[in-house]
Amino acid sequence: MVTKKLLWFFCLQIPWMILKVLMYLYVTQAEFITSPCQYFDYLYGQGVGAKASNFYVAWAQQLATEGNVQCAGAVLQKGLHNQAQPRENLQQLYW
Repeated sequence: MVTKKLLWFFCLQIPWMILKVLMYLYVTQAEFITSPCQYFDYLYGQGVGAKASNFYVAWAQQLATEGNVQCAGAVLQKGLHNQAQPRENLQQLYW
């Protein structure tokens, strides 16, 4: 019984953990690209990060760093609209 519960737990958690690692790699990669905002836009167009709030947060932070605060807010709103998780990360920055 315990083994079955443990196996079920890992089956649910491992894909989420892999997604978090991939998002971390994509986001840190943006720092080394000449046009990070175009990189985020490209990834978003490919469906990468559409449900991960840290993707939208990193994208918005990059836009804000470049002085484009209005677009940064739009990106956070886009993440909320797409129901990216954890939602609290986006709500803290957007409100």
